[in-house]
Amino acid sequence: MRATTFSFARKSVSAFFILCMACSNVPLAAQKSTLAPLLNQLDKAIQQEKEYGLIKEKWISELKGYLQGDEIPDSTTYRIYRSLTEEYESYICDSAALYARKSLEHARKFSDAARIAESKLLLAGIRGKAGMFNEAIDILNSVCKQELSPELLIRYYKTYWETYVYWLEYQEGNYIEDLTVNRYKYQDSLLSVLTEGTYEYAASYATYLIEKKEFHKAGEILFTYMHTCDPGTRDYSILTSLIAYMYRRQNDTEKQKEYLAHSALSDIKGAIKENVALRSLALRMFEEGDITRANRYIKKSMEDANFYNARLRNIQTGRLLPLIDKVYEAERERQQRELTFLLAVVSVLSFILILTIFLLSDRMKKLSRAKEEISTINRELNELNVNLKKATSSKNSLSVAFCRCVRTISEN
Repeated sequence: MRATTFSFARKSVSAFFILCMACSNVPLAAQKSTLAPLLNQLDKAIQQEKEYGLIKEKWISELKGYLQGDEIPDSTTYRIYRSLTEEYESYICDSAALYARKSLEHARKFSDAARIAESKLLLAGIRGKAGMFNEAIDILNSVCKQELSPELLIRYYKTYWETYVYWLEYQEGNYIEDLTVNRYKYQDSLLSVLTEGTYEYAASYATYLIEKKEFHKAGEILFTYMHTCDPGTRDYSILTSLIAYMYRRQNDTEKQKEYLAHSALSDIKGAIKENVALRSLALRMFEEGDITRANRYIKKSMEDANFYNARLRNIQTGRLLPLIDKVYEAERERQQRELTFLLAVVSVLSFILILTIFLLSDRMKKLSRAKEEISTINRELNELNVNLKKATSSKNSLSVAFCRCVRTISEN
């Protein structure tokens, strides 16, 4: 009885551990099953990117159309210039700078201090994204922060902070003391003036928390605010990119790829050409050996960088493109060699097969002729046998007749 109980317990424990192991594998399988269709969506969106670009162009054309109207109020003209600047800000760098300057000229024309400051901040942000860091800092230095509204003060600190972030990106992570000091200085200033519950707070404070490795708090903020944004918007793209960054810092590559894909998909649907996610995803795919996707994504990223026409993104993508493209071409050549080899093997096997069929066919013909000859011989033998039987029968008849004759003579 005790042995039976022990056996049952052992089986139960084994079953429990098997169940636990199976359950522990569910998240990984779920992640992979989530990522695969997401990447397929991204691939499809890349093929349809022209449609999203046309939507963007249509809206920009409508905004420009408003400028053609008669007797447009000065405040309306300024708002249209500002809207065009914001629409172009992540679409075409040069056009964004053009309308930022038009906004600035219009504000100066009417000596509107608040709008002059706002236009300068817009222009500085655009020049920073373009990689013109010194020009951006010079523009920011010309803004008097004491005269800024709370909203513009946030933009002021944010633009300073982002400019130093981009500048450090351009240095490829090399430690430049002055840049790093200023980057953290303006990050702290920005955090001190932000209001909880806003997009700026979510993006900026979450970045700070990720850098401090407070991932749980950062995740709560990012996921909470992400669900208030629509895919295809700049806000959604940035928040999902930050979530991917958070997972990268945690060494969770599957989740990193998932949210890079979300961010890249949002960029494409929003016709956002000033982007980072697709390039980062290409690098991750390259590192994991998915050379085909890596090549597709890095080339699309380069197309976007060229379209946006800013030095920073061109240089960043240009550093990766030759590396991935070289490996991609080497992989294609390897596949071509394998295909050539397989075709040669198939050709040889086909020749052997044809030769075998020919030899078998010839052998079958010979067998067929041999069968016919054997059949003829058998037929002749049968005829000979019949004749032989007839001759034997005649011989026997003659013998009997002879014997009778002899017996008859003897009796006489």
